[in-house]
Amino acid sequence: MALVAVLCGVAAVRAQRLAWVVLAPLWVLLGTWCAEMEPHPAPAPVVSALSDGLLRTVEGTVMDAGPVRGDREDNADQTAPAAAQEKPMQRLDVRVSSIEQVTDEEDMQAPADGVVRLTVRWPKTPDRPFGCGERVRAVVRLLPPQVYRDPGAWNRQDYLLDLGITSTATVDSERAAPSGCTAV
Repeated sequence: MALVAVLCGVAAVRAQRLAWVVLAPLWVLLGTWCAEMEPHPAPAPVVSALSDGLLRTVEGTVMDAGPVRGDREDNADQTAPAAAQEKPMQRLDVRVSSIEQVTDEEDMQAPADGVVRLTVRWPKTPDRPFGCGERVRAVVRLLPPQVYRDPGAWNRQDYLLDLGITSTATVDSERAAPSGCTAV
């Protein structure tokens, strides 16, 4: 890159009409370097600050809804492999429009902007799972994504931040409802 910069300087002094020919590769190289150095997207500050494990009411629109899948849930009381039951779960990426803010003086829904990944646990396979574009209201415990500090291991927090997701939560289906309905 230093060689191209020197060549651009020489061309600007000696052959001004041809300077753009030499300047174009430098411009492309600098643009590529800037794209590589671009930092990860910053987390949504309001949602990130409220990801403290307290129960909060979150309202928003489903941006991405995964299929309902069975997930094995082990029963710690049973030692037999038959004790594991398959529970249906669905992954939702929700663009938050408002989130509950709790202070010493008041408890209110405040506007917020950010994306939260919810995992909804169903007691049985739902007739009508959540879909994209649906408004959702859920009572959840927002937490920052888990970070495993193993060198060279996959980093879930960076992966979710690249997707624009600031916080995660797991919620039972009774606590998540379409926005027109009330969640318990």
